[in-house]
Order: sequence, then structure tokens, then C-alpha cells
Amino acid sequence: MMNDLMCTGTNFTTFVTDTIFPLTAVATIVTLILIALSYMGSKALSNPKLSLWAKTELIQIGISLFTIVVILAAVKLFCTIDVTSIGDSLGFTGTRPPNANIFEAAGLFLNNAAVYTHNAIIVSRYQLEAYTVLSYYNAFYCDFSIGRVGLGCWFGYGGDNAQPYGGYGSSIAALNAAYNGLLITYFTIISYIFVLLFVYKGFAFFFLPVGMFIRSLPYMRNLGAVLIAIAMSFLIVYPAVLSVFYLMNEKLFEEPSGIGSGEFKEGENSLDRSDAQYFAMSTWGEDPIKCAYLGTSNEYSCSDHDLGDVPYALAFAAYAYVAGGFFPTVALLATIASVSYIARLYGDEVDLSRLVQMV
Repeated sequence: MMNDLMCTGTNFTTFVTDTIFPLTAVATIVTLILIALSYMGSKALSNPKLSLWAKTELIQIGISLFTIVVILAAVKLFCTIDVTSIGDSLGFTGTRPPNANIFEAAGLFLNNAAVYTHNAIIVSRYQLEAYTVLSYYNAFYCDFSIGRVGLGCWFGYGGDNAQPYGGYGSSIAALNAAYNGLLITYFTIISYIFVLLFVYKGFAFFFLPVGMFIRSLPYMRNLGAVLIAIAMSFLIVYPAVLSVFYLMNEKLFEEPSGIGSGEFKEGENSLDRSDAQYFAMSTWGEDPIKCAYLGTSNEYSCSDHDLGDVPYALAFAAYAYVAGGFFPTVALLATIASVSYIARLYGDEVDLSRLVQMV
């Protein structure tokens, strides 16, 4: 599980007590030493500004320590909240793992989004390959055809070359656009999963003692405030927003319906039939190909086979973009916005537009 470090009790407690607490203690002690030296220097030099700075930073240490305690308490609380029970009580339907906490729900949502988008990629690629094959199919139409026999091919090759399905080039263009968009969406989701893993493996916790120490250095309060705000936002806001979206799994990751099928199924009449092979160049028309590749034709009975169509693939791609690309991006944007507002509480103004551009 992706939350194996966050919520498994012993491992998480050991990580906090053996790593985060010692680092926080070291940062606190070093900062107190700097403050004490500054205060003694202010008395020796009779510099009231330096004395005021030392007193102010002493208060900032208390604020930073309180923030770290609040973040750790929130993480422990998130490990106990049952998102599945909350969804059931709010009337959300669907099959969800029992007793999924907030961190598990956030990870499951991104995993489902990645799988859903990958399935959409498979459908688009499959349709793209099939229509590419059809668009390159060549046929030779004999002159003076009588029924299914072309007299122009009896004693030579009198007729015209044609690409009966060259018009599917427009479908290929649409499928190419959908396929390329899905690839970008898929790689975006993978990057979001990496961010979540970065948080779940505990690296975000290292911003807390570092930010606490940097905030107490002269002219470095802004950077320290940003580090603490990043840790708080990605440890609390990011998984919380994703867990809310997880409640909508049943609807977000629903395959398109009512607009055709996503498969090409072989028709009743294939191209190796004897009547299709006899006088091959003159007898191969659109109907055998339609029946073999598209499952429908006017002359042959192919009603038992579905039509593999472009609308299904395009709809699936649109669904995947909204469910797998748009909603996770909203969660990340909400997290970035919270970084700006939290950092402002700690005495720093963050340029949100520039921060979004960096991300």
C-alpha cells in the first residue's frame, strides 16, 4: 500500500520519534543558541533592534513547534478516518474497499485514474490501428462489370485502382488527437502519483524542522514559511481533496454507454470465402470488407456483430481526461493555493501565479 509509512502504526511512530523529533530538537536547540547569542550581543552593544529580533524569533519558535504538533496530529487523525463509511452515510454508491482511510482513499483514486486512462489509451490505439489498416486497403475495380464479374479482367487488367476506405483518414485524425491527449493525461497522472508517494514516504516531513530553523535566520523567514506551508499543504490538503474525489469513483470511472462498442468483431463473412477469392480483383467489393472488419454491410447478414466506432473511443478519451486529468489537477491546484494562504499566515506573500507556472 502507498500508505505503508503513514498509517501502519509502528513504522510511522518509529519514523516520527527517531527521525522527525530529533531533527526538530536539533533545529530548536540551534535556533535557541542563535537567539541567545543575539540577545547577549544586543545587551553588550546596547542595540535594542537586535534585542527585539531575538524576542520575536523566540515567539516564532513557539509558533513553529505548535505547527509541527498540529500537522502530526492531523496525520494521525487522517489515518483513523474511514472514508468508506463517510461515503456510505452520504449516499455515495459503488464498491469501495472497507475501512479505507484518507491516505488510502487518495492513493486508490489516483491508481484508479491511471488504470482508467490506460484503458482509454488501449481503446483509442486499437481503433486507430484498425482504421489505419482500412484506410490503406486497395481494391481494383474491373471495367464492364456484370454483377460480381468484371469483364475487363478476363483477358487483362482493365479497370481502376481505388482506396474504398480512404475517407477514414478523417477518423484517423480525430483518433490521433484523442490518443495524444490521453498520453499527456496518463503521464500527468503518473507524476501526481509520484508526488503522493513523495509525501507518503515521509520526505515532506523533512520540510518541517528545516523550515523551522530557516524561519529564525535573518532575512530567511520567507523561505522557512514556504517550506512549512508546503509540508502542511501536501500532508493535509492534497490527500484530503483526493479522498473526496475518491467518493465519486463509481461515476467518474464509468465507461461510456449508448454510443456504440469499442471493439472490432469479425463478421460472418471473411475474405477467405471461395466466392470472394474467385475472380478476386473483380469480386472484392465493400460488403465483404465491411462484414469482416466493421460487422455490417448491405448484401451480407452481419447483424450479430457490433460496429467498432470512433464515437466510443472519443467519448472514452473525453471521460478519461475529465476523470483522470481534470480532477487530480484540481486537487493539486487547491494544494498550491493553500501553500500561498498558509505561507501568508507565517509572514510571507507567495506569488501564486508564478508558483503555478513553476509546477
